[in-house]
Formats: sequence, structure tokens, C-alpha cells
Amino acid sequence: MAYESFCNLKENDIISEHQIYLKNLESFRDSKGVKHRLRNAVQFWKSINASDFIISTISTGYVIPFIMPPKEMYMKNNKSAILNAEFVSDTVSELLLSSCIIQVPFIPVVVNPLSVAMNSSGKKRLILDLSVLNKFVRRDKVKFEDWKIALQYFQKGFHMFKFDLKSGYHHIDICSAQQTFLGFSWNNLFYVFTVLPFGLSSAPYIFTKCLRPMVRYWRQSGVNIVLYLDDGLGLAESYEKGVSDSLFVKDSLEKAGFLVNLEKSIFEPCQMLEWLGMIWNTNMFCLSIPERRIQDCKSTLADLFHRLPKITARQLAQFTGKVISMGPVIDASSVAAGAVCQLSDVFQTGRWASIQTSGENLADLKFFCEKSKSESTFRKYRYAFNSWIKWCYSQSPKVQHFPASDFNVSIYLINLSKQFNSVAKVNEAFYAISWAHEISGTQNPCHSSLVVSVLEGARRLSAKPVTKKEPITSEILQQIVNRYGTGSSSLPDIRISCMCLLSYAAFLRFSELVNLKRSDITFYEDHLSLYISKSKTDKYKTGSNVIVSKTNNVTCPYGMLQLYLKIADIASDSDCFIFRALSFCKKSGKYKLRNSGPLSYSRARELLLNALESVGVDKSKFGLHSLRSGGATAAANAGVSDRLFKKHGRWRSDNAKDGYVHENVKSLMSVSQSLNI
Repeated sequence: MAYESFCNLKENDIISEHQIYLKNLESFRDSKGVKHRLRNAVQFWKSINASDFIISTISTGYVIPFIMPPKEMYMKNNKSAILNAEFVSDTVSELLLSSCIIQVPFIPVVVNPLSVAMNSSGKKRLILDLSVLNKFVRRDKVKFEDWKIALQYFQKGFHMFKFDLKSGYHHIDICSAQQTFLGFSWNNLFYVFTVLPFGLSSAPYIFTKCLRPMVRYWRQSGVNIVLYLDDGLGLAESYEKGVSDSLFVKDSLEKAGFLVNLEKSIFEPCQMLEWLGMIWNTNMFCLSIPERRIQDCKSTLADLFHRLPKITARQLAQFTGKVISMGPVIDASSVAAGAVCQLSDVFQTGRWASIQTSGENLADLKFFCEKSKSESTFRKYRYAFNSWIKWCYSQSPKVQHFPASDFNVSIYLINLSKQFNSVAKVNEAFYAISWAHEISGTQNPCHSSLVVSVLEGARRLSAKPVTKKEPITSEILQQIVNRYGTGSSSLPDIRISCMCLLSYAAFLRFSELVNLKRSDITFYEDHLSLYISKSKTDKYKTGSNVIVSKTNNVTCPYGMLQLYLKIADIASDSDCFIFRALSFCKKSGKYKLRNSGPLSYSRARELLLNALESVGVDKSKFGLHSLRSGGATAAANAGVSDRLFKKHGRWRSDNAKDGYVHENVKSLMSVSQSLNI
């Protein structure tokens, strides 16, 4: 369609005509460079179990989450673009050649200004200034992996590799219907971006979300890897493992459709490299700041002194940003300097120093000692012991952290008690320090009466009254089922009804409920069996079976589960989690389960509280654990024997079991009634 034809359109028809034009153009346009590379590799993404949302984004393009449709806007290019006109022209030509932008015969709905940014090394980058458009974009939170995550894998003597993606954001296509909002003008011609541009506020979110399946795939394959946007760092305990891991990562990146920047990547395992502006040295086991960054900071500071007293807020902010960016290195260096003690020097001190055996035997001893604790407990110990090391290094003069004295440990526990006023914090520190000394065979300061007294004092001072959530009753369940659990209800309604009934009847913890798979469920004529493969109290992972009877009532968990599996279309031989997030299919007008992991705790809690509120119950009194305690309370008050009661709920002790039961008034009255007074 010619430019004049678009000018004759009515205002209301402009956007729809733009969308039709761009969609038709998209269907037959050949692409070079990074565009469409992920789309062409969509089968690989499906094979690594990427979610429906990611598959849709890769296949049809990213749908920008606008809060409201942007209005028509025309903004002139910024001064930096005009001053670097030759660079802008060359970059526009390159983007055209790679199909990252296309020239259009109309004025885009939003014509955004161009800018040119320059980094410290003098390299220029063309930026689409979307500061105005970003006001219309929803802000989604995303947690980035950074140096803190990398430190968890950082060990002395490890071998590393890194990779960088070429034009990272441009791998993500923009859906054709929204490309007209990403327009700009140059030399009296109009263009639109067809890929994710730098400057869009939601770009870091969607790019990180799209890379998450890759990170999960690598880690499930035994690769220690951290990914910050398009910068990846891999760590392996040996050179041979590093070679194997780096080849695997490189191969999977290519299969996924990513274009790797070989100039910035290092796939040959080494023991020193620069990543995220820091030098990682596993041979010396330290982090350091590159000399060029130190000199850049010094020159910036000297320039500020020269400008005094006329310093702009922008100049001061730039210098402050450079100093803050070095903060992680300074902070991490103190941690890393002692992080070997995190649970590594512990295995080189005390009894371990005198053991004469092969390296393989020592590695096995260390591995089995670590596995004596659950993964979550070991992770808590590692974090708590690291915090203890950090505190020791912060003292003046520095305090010896290992082996530790009872006096220093006592002072540290007092410090934690005052700072956090938390019994859990103090307990974690005490047990982490104690375990590290026990495992090394050195004198344990935590056995000292001084430390024990301080611990007891901290517990008493930090103790807070515990307000437990109330148990859900069968009457409340009846109301929920009446509202959400009828045969004509939608999949979301049947799901919450089924979750409530199963948790209540089988005394399920949240983790046990959401980790249920279809293969864990067996239906019999008069009951069903749930196989709980992993439980909080099952430390040896033997698993257990929970029997739930068929009652034929409206609130029968047997019937509700069968109804849910039927509506959710979960095959009997499926090995997928049965309680997952949902997607709404516009074509069929129905909900369906996503191909993802289990439902999150926050989402499940939200669903339960919304259901309680809808039936007129005060939701503030209840939580997900109210279902387990509700079932336990009902069973106890019905006189179920302690042996069956304890086995059904998978409790290891009577104290734990009794903590779930809320006695009714009638049961409590029976005590005084039996006194014959």
C-alpha cells in the first residue's frame, strides 16, 4: 500500500491497517542474522519442556504488555543521534539487512526518537528512546542471577568458561500487531522494529524469562552455570568436565537458535577470566577489579575534583554508579577469601589433615558427610557459616573464624539477636558453626556453657507468641464445593475444589500436594492411593502411600479428583504434575493446563484465600496449612486411633502430631467432667 493510501485512512482504521500490512509482510519476508532463529528451532524448545508462554513468544513474537493502547505520537530524534549521523545511518543499514527493522510506507502509530549511547571504551550503540512509550508498558518483576549466585558454584581449583550472545535482545521477535508502536524516522524515511529493541522497559524481563528453560536444562544435565541476561558463566571441578560442559552448552545454544559471540566467549576451560566486570580467579580463589576499571574510576574522580564546585547531579551519579558497581567485588572478596571455609577448609583441618588416603576417598568422605544433612539444611548451614566468616572479617582486629573461640561465637550470637531479633537466625548460626567444628574433629565452641547460656538468653529475648492459623472445617469445605465443585464448573473452579479436598482428606502438606503426579495416583473400587514420593519427614526418601476412601458424598475427594483429571485432560499414563498453572485458549474459550512445573506456593495460597473469601469466611484466619490441620483435627475429634492417625499424616513424633490438632470445646470439657465434682 502506498504512503498516500495510508494518509487517506480514517484515524480509527490506521492501527488495524498497519497491523494487516505488517502481518502480510511478515509471512513472506526472508530473514538474515538473528531474526527468526529461535522460531526455526522451536522443536528444540519443546523438547526441553519450555512453557506454553515461551513457545508462543518464540513462535509468534513477543506481545508487549501494554496497560492501555498507546496513542499516536511523533517525536524528533535526540541530539546524540544527529551528532552521530554517520554511525546512525550505518547502523540502520545493518539492521535493515538483518531484518531487525523494516522500512514502512506509512507513519508508524508511535514514532520514537533515536539516541546514541557510548560506553567507557568509546563503543557506540544505537538506542530507540522508548521513555515515553514505556509509560504504557506494565512493569513485571524478574529476579536476575548475578555474582551472588555465581559465588555458590565458585570453588578453589575449578575450571571456568563463559559465553556471550550476539545481539541478545534481537533474538526475540515482536508480534507483527505491535511493531507499529516501535517506529522511528531517519532521513525522512520511516521504520519499525520487528525484534526486541534496547530501551523497552519489559525487555530484560522477557529476555530473562525466555532463557530460564535453557538454564534449567543445563543444570538438570549437571552443568554448574549462571546466566545474567546474555552473559553466561560455567564452572566445573576439573578441566575434563569443563570441556564436556562447555561443548554441551555451546551445542545446545546453537540448537536453540542463538547466535554466539565467539569473540567475547571463552569455551576453553580456564582458571581466570573476566565476567560481569570482575576477574574470577579459581587458582588464587579470589575476585578482583580489572585495572582499567580502577583507572577509569580514578580519572572520573580527578575530573570531579577539577570541576569543583560546579558538579552536576548527573556527573555525581555516574561516579557513584562506578563505585557501587565495584561494591560486589569488595564485598565478595571478603566472603570468597573465607568462603573456602564455608565447608571446604573444614575438610582440610583437624582430623582431615592427618588422613592418609587417595583424593577419591577424601572426595567420597566429603560428599557423604555433606549428604548427612538434607539439601535445604546444608544450604542454610552454608549461608549461615558464610555470614559468620563475613562478620569475623569485618571486626577490627579480625577475628579467627575457624577454629573459633567460645567467646567470639557468643559475641556473634548476641550481635545476631540484637540485629534481627529472630530465634531462627540465632539457631541457624549456632548449628552451622557447631556442625562445621564437629565434622572437622576440632574442639566445638558451641559445647561451651558460655555459648549455650548466650543461646538460651537469645532465644528467650527473641521469643514471640505464635499465632497459628485456624483449621478449615468440613462445613467450610462443603461451602467451597457447593460454589466451585459442580459438574458444570470450569477447570479453575474444579482445581481449587480438588486441591482443598485432597489436602484435607490425606493430611497433605503443600509441597506434597503440588508434587503429585498422575503416575502417583491409583484408583480402586472403593478408595484411591496417593504415593508421596518426597516428604518433609521422609529423610531416607522411601516414600509412603496414603489411602483416601470413596464416600460418594458431594465432598468426596475420590469423585472430585476423577472429575478434575477428566476436565484437565490428564492421561492416566502421564508423568506430569497434576496441579499446574492454567492458560486460557481464546479459540476454544476454555482453560487448559500449562506444560510447566507445579503450581507455586503464592499462587496456591491466593486461590485458597479467594475461595474462602467468596464463601463469606474471614480469610485472614486461614492458610494452606489449615487444610492439613483441619483434616487432622476432624480425625482426632472423631476418635481415630493414634497409630493410624500418625501414619496417615506421616508424623515422626507425637509432639509434631499433637501440634496440628485443635481440640473442640466438648473434648476439653470432658476433662473437668470426669473429676466427679
